[in-house]
Amino acid sequence: MSKNLGAFLSVNSKEGELTMKMLVCVAASVLAFIASFAEIPQISMSPAKLEFMLVHKENAKRVAGYEAFLAAGNRPEAYADVPEEAEFLTSGSHRYLVEKQVLLDESAIASAYAAPMQFCSMADIPFKRSYVLSLTMTETGSERFAELTKENVGRQLAIVVDGRLLSAPMINDQIDGPQMTVTGEFSREEAEILACRINLGKRPK
Repeated sequence: MSKNLGAFLSVNSKEGELTMKMLVCVAASVLAFIASFAEIPQISMSPAKLEFMLVHKENAKRVAGYEAFLAAGNRPEAYADVPEEAEFLTSGSHRYLVEKQVLLDESAIASAYAAPMQFCSMADIPFKRSYVLSLTMTETGSERFAELTKENVGRQLAIVVDGRLLSAPMINDQIDGPQMTVTGEFSREEAEILACRINLGKRPK
């Protein structure tokens, strides 16, 4: 856009007409930029429902039973051995039994943004670039999260957005800081949209 404007300024010299044409040029560029978003399919920009729960204590046993049931050709809705207080959710290729009780929600978050992450599994494989979701908690949210992690060391935390399980990290120790990083092999677009939707819920009403 700046290159086009530079070329435009070197050719046109009439005062007044120059200003008007510059405005038209800028307006056209802005409209083209906005229109490009219409090409992105199925993007919901409504506020995200973020929830922090716990993975069930009998997760491994329950998931194994459920997957054996499915492997036998049975329909998921026919499976009856699910605790009333929990439900099965998937994250990538992994399935978890997650407790329904919400211990923390989006009200504990002050802001969210997408951040790049680089990693390499083997020395002879090029770096793979993915994105993470970085969350900053409110003072109250940080205190509640510290209590939550202190009381549940050794268990898995379920981080859920709109019913979708993003990740289920192990709680190894109490977490006191306001900063939190959520990994999920996000693309840049996925991480930025998710951060935007979480931030939408923080706007004054």
